[in-house]
Amino acid sequence: MPKKINFHLILFFASLAIFLLVLLFKIEDFPIYFFIDEAIQAVKAETLLQKGFRNRDGDLFPLIMNRFNYWDLGLTVYLNLPGLLLFGKKIWVVRGTTVLFSLLGGVFTALILKNVFKIRNYWVGILYLVSIPMFFLHSRTGFEIVIATSFYAGFIYFYLLYRTGKPFYLLSALFFAALAFYSVNALWLVIIVTLAVFALLDLPFHLKNPKIAILSAVLCLLLFAPFLRWQIANFAKTKTLLSKYNNPLAKDDSFKSGLIFMAKNYSLIFNPAYLFFYHPSYHPRHYLKGYGYFPAWSIPVILLGLIYLLKKLKNPGERTLLVALFLSPLGGALVEPGPSRIMALVIPATCLFGLGIKSGEILIAKLNSRFNLQKTYSLILFISLYLIVILMTNDSLKNGPFWFRDYGLYGMQYGARQMLTNAKSSLSNYQNVVVSTGFANGLDVLFLFFLNEEEQRRIRLIGVDQYLEALPTYTNTVFILDENEYLNLLSKPHFYRSLKIIEILPTPDNQPHFFKLEIGDV
Repeated sequence: MPKKINFHLILFFASLAIFLLVLLFKIEDFPIYFFIDEAIQAVKAETLLQKGFRNRDGDLFPLIMNRFNYWDLGLTVYLNLPGLLLFGKKIWVVRGTTVLFSLLGGVFTALILKNVFKIRNYWVGILYLVSIPMFFLHSRTGFEIVIATSFYAGFIYFYLLYRTGKPFYLLSALFFAALAFYSVNALWLVIIVTLAVFALLDLPFHLKNPKIAILSAVLCLLLFAPFLRWQIANFAKTKTLLSKYNNPLAKDDSFKSGLIFMAKNYSLIFNPAYLFFYHPSYHPRHYLKGYGYFPAWSIPVILLGLIYLLKKLKNPGERTLLVALFLSPLGGALVEPGPSRIMALVIPATCLFGLGIKSGEILIAKLNSRFNLQKTYSLILFISLYLIVILMTNDSLKNGPFWFRDYGLYGMQYGARQMLTNAKSSLSNYQNVVVSTGFANGLDVLFLFFLNEEEQRRIRLIGVDQYLEALPTYTNTVFILDENEYLNLLSKPHFYRSLKIIEILPTPDNQPHFFKLEIGDV
């Protein structure tokens, strides 16, 4: 007799395929910027490899690394090594690494819905997760927060298994907590506070499994010992990191104002007007125009899930999820909230969405004696979520390049790839190429990402005033300036004899962005 086909397993794999498709399709083209925080993952990985996996202090396999004097890089640098070794430094490799690990977050979320909350349509966790605008956008970048969020999902999943009667999974939970912790500093506070709350809240349960509790305590010390050692030696660097984001706690005498600052941020995070609709604090590089951080259409389903959760708080699984809901965005309380600080919230929010879907399953089960509606319900869910995800993807790829017309330093910082690619091609006709420095942050890192050693010797990053001072010494040289530096140059005609535009590199809306010039000396 042929084996019965598992209908929901098919939808699970179909959801995974959709997840990968919408995140990988044209991944180099959207977002339109390639930002320093993406490039540095591969650049740091290459540097680490060259130095035998030691940092500047000689530490072997460091888990906390420097990014422009701020210590906030970690495990994701190592995760970019396989792609770097196999394919080199390429945009699609860095962003593709993020996508692959974001898929892990989708799988863990679906498993939470299936194995913990016993939701028939557990695969909705995958499709809803990728339909969350801020998760969708950042999963298509090289930002480490998405990878950390996927590990956080693993932490919550295994802890839920532990609390629902499978003691040994506590060790797995701690392992994934450490992975999330060392992936991004935005989760430092989240993981520390969550572990502390779980330890106290579930103390009676822990004491029922003393061997596991003792083993877990030892494992916890081993996993977080590198951070404790680093923190003792570098406490001032943590204060510097807080001061970077204007947190009053960085000042020795302002503990009260620091708490007020955090409370204000925390209340903003849970304001539906902030989460589900455009808010003035949104930065153009970090949201989809016309969308909130979370999809507004999902509010009714999430509310249903929250009601279900509150009714079942006697159950350990529901209590654990409620703790995760309140603690997952704590990183956004320390500093001004934003996607890179509150991304972990997508995991409990997706679980709430799943519980809302379960409410529909329960209602249909009551009607099932008269009508066979479960498969119909599942198909409607799948098709609806599929269409939502596809329409959002199409909107982003088609209209995203034109949503925000400030393509310079304080906007999208567009054009590093285009400018440096043009600069490389110019080396066949010119001995030297001089390029703009003022249109994006961290061009020196982008320089290392896009150019090999020979190209780095012949392509130079110099500001416009330095161009003019150096003109008499440069022969057979072409200049590629952004619009602001070009206009600055035009305002100083007495500094050069002649100026010839060779090519204009446009913005996505076909306006002049970079000017390729030959400049005669004084």
